[in-house]
Amino acid sequence: MPSPTGNRRLLHLLTALFIMGLGLYLSALSFWRLVQTATFMRTSSTVIAVVEDVRQRPFDSFSEALTHGNLAWGGSTAYQPIVAFTIADGRRVHIALPDLNSDDYTLRSELEVRVPLQDFTKAREYRNSALWGGPMADLVIGLLCAWLGLILLKIRKRTAQRMAQRKASPASREAAPSPRTESVRARAGQQTASEEVRKERTPRRRAAQASAPSPPAPADASTTAAPPGKKQRTPRSKAKTNEATGTAPRRRSSKKKTA
Repeated sequence: MPSPTGNRRLLHLLTALFIMGLGLYLSALSFWRLVQTATFMRTSSTVIAVVEDVRQRPFDSFSEALTHGNLAWGGSTAYQPIVAFTIADGRRVHIALPDLNSDDYTLRSELEVRVPLQDFTKAREYRNSALWGGPMADLVIGLLCAWLGLILLKIRKRTAQRMAQRKASPASREAAPSPRTESVRARAGQQTASEEVRKERTPRRRAAQASAPSPPAPADASTTAAPPGKKQRTPRSKAKTNEATGTAPRRRSSKKKTA
């Protein structure tokens, strides 16, 4: 049983192909009509016709109104003129022009009519909106439909490629870190690198301190500098001298002599 995703993708494909095919069909049909109009203009001549009567009927559809160069909806009133003009051999003919117009005609008014040289019954009103407007509008609509179908096909192709990539590497897709996680990891890496540099520098500093000469010890405050040629006497040596002579050490009186 096909999955709902597969049915949806198939529906999108059929929709895109239908729109694109419709656009190509309208474009080809409009191009053929433009070629026919150019041929008609080359093999016909312009004559002046007089409006003798006007028929009224509704447009069957918007497409029919657009074909005749009118922007009107189906059901709107269409006017078809019946004209009389003189052909090349001098005869006066009366025909109903195949063109439909959304504007009414005035009786006994004059119109420019393009009449083919071989068959006057195919005469048409010389109106640019009727001759060129309809085919050009259909051509634009067809090109837009074909372009829209092409865009839908490209979107479907990109979606299929993304789904294939997700199925091919689900682990990498799930493990893909967010920008915030990447920044945290980068900071942690920088901190680790700085700590390693510190650890490398610490033994070097200790080795440099061990190899450096020690500064001289400060002199004892109790010792006094002896004059040259005389041995310096320390408190310990003074005590030994007193023991040898049997004299007690001299003590200073705390009382001050009064004057």
